[in-house]
Amino acid sequence: MFVLRRALNGTAEFLFVSLWDSMEAVQAFAGPDVEKAVYYQEDAAFLLEKEPRVAHYEVLSAPKGA
Repeated sequence: MFVLRRALNGTAEFLFVSLWDSMEAVQAFAGPDVEKAVYYQEDAAFLLEKEPRVAHYEVLSAPKGA
């Protein structure tokens, strides 16, 4: 997993990039609507807002060992 952060107007924005073995693995975690964001109860204590949707991309190239 990669966690990226940027400071913007006095707040911090985070981008989480996770790598999965397959879309079937994503579906096993997220359920049938794989683009619906999944949050944990404790996330509410840390987030100012929760994005309702996620985006999925295919890895076309990666460094060796990644």
